[in-house]
Amino acid sequence: MKYLVALLLAFVYVPTNADCNDDAETALRAGQIEQSIAILTLCLTNDLQDIARTRLLLGQTAIRQGRSDVAVEHLNAALEARPEYAIAIAYRGYAHWLAKDRRQAEVDFEQALTLDSELAYAWYFKGEMAAARNRRSQAIEHLSHAITYSTDSRLTSRAAVRRAQLLAKKRQHAAAREDLARAIAADPNNVDAYFERARQLERDKDQDAALADYTRAIELDPDHAPAYLHRAAIYRKRKLYHLAIDDYDRAIEIDPGYAKAHTNRAITYIYPLLPVLLVLALG
Repeated sequence: MKYLVALLLAFVYVPTNADCNDDAETALRAGQIEQSIAILTLCLTNDLQDIARTRLLLGQTAIRQGRSDVAVEHLNAALEARPEYAIAIAYRGYAHWLAKDRRQAEVDFEQALTLDSELAYAWYFKGEMAAARNRRSQAIEHLSHAITYSTDSRLTSRAAVRRAQLLAKKRQHAAAREDLARAIAADPNNVDAYFERARQLERDKDQDAALADYTRAIELDPDHAPAYLHRAAIYRKRKLYHLAIDDYDRAIEIDPGYAKAHTNRAITYIYPLLPVLLVLALG
């Protein structure tokens, strides 16, 4: 399919040195993976001065596809063209980490930060790796650097959400709420920010606000099964059983193996019958 797209684009799209990578990055950000690959393939056939950026974008695309090995190949090619390309080194480290090669990931992150100590993506990746190893304080420190140095609103938002999650685990709830507000301000379309804020609001017994944020998360991502699960729980507490069951149904439709949704749906079917069962039990 991607080759057919590439062939069609060859007739309707002729990239220039100035816009080729920009168009590919726009397609990638929009989730148009095949179109991005097709444009980047054409980029490689045009004698672009910055071939390293094309390879970087191909590496990022491969990461999005879950193909860490392919990502490393493209990022190595980027570094052959431009050996001190710090962002490519950072992404190669991320690809290594996704492939569970933590040692090489650490080497790449340190090399990237030696070249550019304010490279936000390298700090973000280090933060994610530290969080995965349950080193929360270290992860928060790295993510704080990412937020400080970031010039990309979407990265700022992602890092703020991740830091908020870690702060909440350390019971620093006020700071976590501030980070979630920061995340939404930086990227109003960040689904994770609304979902995480809704969970905190639900914990704080603010059901109206939590319901609004779960609903917003679902509007942004209609396939967000956990948002349906949690919204259903609020509906059930309000005795809106039909709405709760609808949400559990949707969560199961998205993820047929979602055990929590199956269990809670079964319980919700029983809830309206409890008064009758109680009367029968008392005889």
